[in-house]
Amino acid sequence: MSETTFRLARLGEDTAIIDFINENFDMRLPLLNRPELFHHYYAGRSGIPQFAVAEEDGRYVSAAGYILANTKRKPDIWVSVWVAAKGHNGVGLELMNALPGLLNADVVACNNIRPNTCTFYQFLGWKAERLPHYYRLGRRRAYYLAKPLRYSLPP
Repeated sequence: MSETTFRLARLGEDTAIIDFINENFDMRLPLLNRPELFHHYYAGRSGIPQFAVAEEDGRYVSAAGYILANTKRKPDIWVSVWVAAKGHNGVGLELMNALPGLLNADVVACNNIRPNTCTFYQFLGWKAERLPHYYRLGRRRAYYLAKPLRYSLPP
């Protein structure tokens, strides 16, 4: 049996990761396949792609792309895409579970999750529920949305 390793992407690995995701995801994602969007969202600090990968025998079996929401020591991140190779769905869940530790992330949020996917996140022990336009995941009992106390149009 092969050992699975989980790690962050390295400089120059972006093309290989994009190819892996395109081969294993059910659609071509504009954030990955349009260079200007990829550069804006995933280029990361010093050009290191903002992805985590799971490997077996030196081959990708899962990948997750994330967007840093801030630059805190324990950052908040948005996972915008994650995929596992056919037959490796469990490794995909393991990668998602490892992601907060790999990044020392305080909060992990995901957007555009299919409703039946929430069950997988709940299996990992995360709070997963539908919020307007996105999901928020974490190991907290509850999340509260900010609500303005007063709103007025500028003069």
